[in-house]
Amino acid sequence: MPECRGRKIRLTVSHEQDICSPGVGRLFVVCLTVLIILFGMLLGIFPGNHLKGNLHAANLSEYDIKAAFVYNFCLFTEWPADTCPAPDTPIYLLVVGNDDLRDSFLKINGKKAGKRTLDVTFFNPREDILYNPREDTLFNPHENTVDEKALRRFHMVFFSEDVDAKFLTEMIMVIGDYPVLTLGETRDFIQKGGMVNFFEKNMRLLFEVHNNRVMTSHIRLSSRLLKLAIIVTD
Repeated sequence: MPECRGRKIRLTVSHEQDICSPGVGRLFVVCLTVLIILFGMLLGIFPGNHLKGNLHAANLSEYDIKAAFVYNFCLFTEWPADTCPAPDTPIYLLVVGNDDLRDSFLKINGKKAGKRTLDVTFFNPREDILYNPREDTLFNPHENTVDEKALRRFHMVFFSEDVDAKFLTEMIMVIGDYPVLTLGETRDFIQKGGMVNFFEKNMRLLFEVHNNRVMTSHIRLSSRLLKLAIIVTD
């Protein structure tokens, strides 16, 4: 794997929202509303073309919707056994982008996916700040390089549309064929090496999957999930 030059960053630990704090009950209701709709979609109760209308009726933001989709990917994705050595090993999600999406993804932080708990970390490339409750080191600020070993410990990485194209490419190169599910929301995300891309078409939120790339990384997506996807082969 060629060395990828990163950015010098400041590492800070964020305890901005306790999962047991006041207001989490309302967030849970919002998440539950999204999950009911998405599970209904997966089970065939709600047709896909009604999805966005249902979510808008629940007063959800665009990133609330995408965070809920990402959470459902946790529920319908299998990783190699060596990445989840115990039945209750957390699912580690890295969210890369500006602070606009943090509130939405905090709503799914700490949620259960079977016996596992979803553990969300945030990295803002523009401000060069990593918010990591576990205090792990994703980058090495002294050597100014991407810490490949730490990055590959994540099970999923979501890249927002504001991430610099060069930085995105470097991150995907570092991940390589490791079993890390990469998700994005830009037109050329799949072409840049990503696995799952969210996009809007005719007022619908859709997603495309490069399933060959997913399988090469020894990740398995549920057939129910793939039925909702647009499959990309190249």
